[in-house]
Amino acid sequence: MIHAFAVPIRPGKSEAFRRMAAEALGERRAEFSELQRRSGVVAEYNWIQPTPTGDLAIAVIETGDDQGMRDRMVVALAGMPEPFTSWFRE
Repeated sequence: MIHAFAVPIRPGKSEAFRRMAAEALGERRAEFSELQRRSGVVAEYNWIQPTPTGDLAIAVIETGDDQGMRDRMVVALAGMPEPFTSWFRE
């Protein structure tokens, strides 16, 4: 199942989003991959789309199935007290 969504980025925060993504895909790649695995994510694509009213974070997420995907994401992000999920939520 494929899920797509767009989230407005607060003014002045696009560079912080880029840095977070670079860190998640760089030095914290193993932790990010584990979060994806626990959440049932098979593939994820993200980018920043500039618009006249501000930047949007665009995400396309592919999951192995749709059964409970949203619940798994919430549990993976909100229910895990480990350092990576705390960092990712921030």
